[in-house]
Amino acid sequence: MDLSFINNLRKINDEDDRLVTITLLIDIISNLLNDRNNSRNHTLPANYIQETFQKYSAAMDCLLAVGFKQVSDDYVFDQTISNEQLQELVKLLENELDSTPIDQPKQINSTNIDLGIIDDEKTEHQLISFNNLHISSQFNNLIPFVATLERVQSYEDINLRRYIRSSIIPLEDFNRKISNRKSQIDIDKRDLLLLELLRWFKEEFFTWFDRPKCDRCNILMNFFQYIQPTREEREQGDAQKVELYKCSTCLSQYRFPRFNTPLKLLETRQGRCGEAANLFTCLSRSLSFQSRYIYDTTDHVWTEVYSENQHRWLHCDACENLCDSPLIYEKGWKKNLLFCIAFAKDHVEDVTWKYVTNFKQTMQRRNINEKIFAKTISRVNKKLQSQLNQQEKNKIISNRIEDIFSMLNEEKLTKESELHGRQSGSLGWKLARGETDQQVVY
Repeated sequence: MDLSFINNLRKINDEDDRLVTITLLIDIISNLLNDRNNSRNHTLPANYIQETFQKYSAAMDCLLAVGFKQVSDDYVFDQTISNEQLQELVKLLENELDSTPIDQPKQINSTNIDLGIIDDEKTEHQLISFNNLHISSQFNNLIPFVATLERVQSYEDINLRRYIRSSIIPLEDFNRKISNRKSQIDIDKRDLLLLELLRWFKEEFFTWFDRPKCDRCNILMNFFQYIQPTREEREQGDAQKVELYKCSTCLSQYRFPRFNTPLKLLETRQGRCGEAANLFTCLSRSLSFQSRYIYDTTDHVWTEVYSENQHRWLHCDACENLCDSPLIYEKGWKKNLLFCIAFAKDHVEDVTWKYVTNFKQTMQRRNINEKIFAKTISRVNKKLQSQLNQQEKNKIISNRIEDIFSMLNEEKLTKESELHGRQSGSLGWKLARGETDQQVVY
């Protein structure tokens, strides 16, 4: 196998371009290794190759080394390259993520150490297959266990987390702001990092998508219908559906794919609560926070992040820039919550009790067999924790005990931050959902 392209990758002058190119190459090869029989992984569309790889001859050489050959307009994997060769390529490319490009001086970055970000190599996570995870249809129709578990597992990709830290999150800027605040208030530095991440995500990074504006008529377009995603939208962004909008004046159309893969969302940086919670949970994992994706069956999602300083999980809503305001949905948004399920890389937990003032009444409204539901979650956790050592399992148990203790002893006092309605989204959209305390003025 010709490996000369490795040296050529180092000659890509723009460091961001170099890292993105290498990360995408690793992703393509990893998909082949993880599911070689999946035909979706065998073909790379011509427009994807043109936009992403053709500007760098080294990247094209790598694709050829992997075994992709041009057939008509697309590039197709010819299956002659062995898994051992693919694994060798992944290792070489992963090493290049830590390499300094040719003619660029090596810089020592102490920001990660200052902010308590742990070296990924010490926390590498083996992905788990959920193909044989059998969930009762009663619960599977209620909560998308497998899809959510796979989404949370994707956050553990070492190369993705390195890319986020090197090219997405302005860590040095974070560090300066946190250091200034630390001198004024007595809050743990990691907790301040979480608050700064929330602020930056809401104010600078992510854009809320409500309705598009027509380029011709300069008026808001109306939702028309859901349509099927294209092959490219499915393969590159795991889009399951596309929202189609139409202009009422000129009838022009606008497609809004609901992407799910973090790498694609890092590119688009827009959406609603689904995209926001997905992306924020991924970003927080890249900063070595223990993070959980919270799925709410009444049509909302958010994040929980574990504070080592406070020894508890903190509610974090990236759409609202809210931290530790769990009763906001019941008290401020007037939602009748039923299930709030936490999905982490190594456990699943029913955390509904945190987000309601009377959990016993909530359970009476859930209309399920609670014992079977608890056993289902226990079975999922057994699979998730099958690869953990005893120390890691003990940590999960310890955190769970802290949660149970809080559930039994916590007095539910409503905070000022939990009394207002939803802030994100247009007024009409919020009124339609009944999640705002604002009124229409005629």
